[in-house]
Amino acid sequence: MAFSLDGHAIIAQLIFKSGEEVASIA
Repeated sequence: MAFSLDGHAIIAQLIFKSGEEVASIA
C-alpha cells in the first residue's frame, strides 16, 4: 500500500512538473 502511494505521488509530481514547464513555455 505504501509503495503504491509513493508511486502515485511520484507520478503526480512528474505530471505537475511537466505541466509547469508547458505553462512557462506557453
